Amino acid sequence: MKPKIFISYTSRDEVVSDKALYKAKLLFSEYSSVYVDRLAGKSKWHPQLVILSKVFLSHLVVVIESRSVYYSPWVLLELLVAKLTLTPVIRVPIESLENEV
Repeated sequence: MKPKIFISYTSRDEVVSDKALYKAKLLFSEYSSVYVDRLAGKSKWHPQLVILSKVFLSHLVVVIESRSVYYSPWVLLELLVAKLTLTPVIRVPIESLENEV
């Protein structure tokens, strides 16, 4: 079974593009199952329940650091769930994902 990775980001500052999210997903997807909410298909569940369940079940949380990421209540909640479940968190600066895919 592949480890599960949750990509955390904010859309608040409109800096994190779909290309950057796709690049982040590609970076981790060779050896793991990666969840990126904006790139995921629709679910029968409420969107926030899907996000929280994905964070809860993940083995690693990757935070894409943009200017407003730590002002997002959802990102802060995702990080709290990661902390409570002892899930490791790594940070990736948005600048490292801005190059062409």
